[in-house]
Amino acid sequence: MSNIAEQLELFTEAGYLGPARVIEYEKDEKFVRILLSCASNSKGGRQVTAHLALPYFYEPHWGDTVLAAGNEETFYVIGLLAGHKPLTADARELRLQGGACARVAEFQGEDRLQVFSKAGGLIFEHDAATGKSRVDVPDGDLEFAAPNGNINFVSSEEIRFKSRQKVAMNSPDIDIDANRAHINITETHVTGQKFSGSIDNIRLMIDRMETVVNTVIEKAQNSYRFVEGLSQLRTGRLRTLVKATFQFKSKKAFMKAEDDFKIKGEKIHLG
Repeated sequence: MSNIAEQLELFTEAGYLGPARVIEYEKDEKFVRILLSCASNSKGGRQVTAHLALPYFYEPHWGDTVLAAGNEETFYVIGLLAGHKPLTADARELRLQGGACARVAEFQGEDRLQVFSKAGGLIFEHDAATGKSRVDVPDGDLEFAAPNGNINFVSSEEIRFKSRQKVAMNSPDIDIDANRAHINITETHVTGQKFSGSIDNIRLMIDRMETVVNTVIEKAQNSYRFVEGLSQLRTGRLRTLVKATFQFKSKKAFMKAEDDFKIKGEKIHLG
């Protein structure tokens, strides 16, 4: 970066762009005092006040080498070239060469552990006061992978899944065990080869139901059906087998056959 400084004048019509060293930082006022590097200055540079134009998680320290830009009136710190000292065990910030960093931030008197991406986005935060942890991936995908093990989500209260588009599950076996289930689905489509179930009690309230099957087999100890309006059966053939008594009762009855109509019994009573 010294070559860049040698190619720039301290104040030209285009302004200054080059390295500078932090000599003072006023945290409350959000300005930093820097020493510009310029070969044309025999004293080795000039001190100016600059505004901090970097992501909020960076806090300048004395001795940091930064990239400064500006003119006679206004200067800005627009980049970090080198930190002021090596990381120690009690440091509140850890920065990787790629730009990602982890730091301990203070919020309303409480410490929070934060992890930032190289673009400056907050991807993880742990609040020591409340015990709440949050993972946030504003750009890209989030993947949990255990190729040779299990993934367990354990919670003493609720677990929620929410997606703007689709939630997909693909597994040879799916087991769901719950005391109660509430399902609200606008449209449902189920495709399978076999369905079996064992349920003590079912109650369905349906506005319209239509079923299309090849064969229906129903077995019941007792069967009751109540129809307020019309009940109609249209079939090719109809056969009813009753072991004991067959009772038919109505206010009016009409029976009509286009061909033969036969009644057969040991005794037939009319009237």
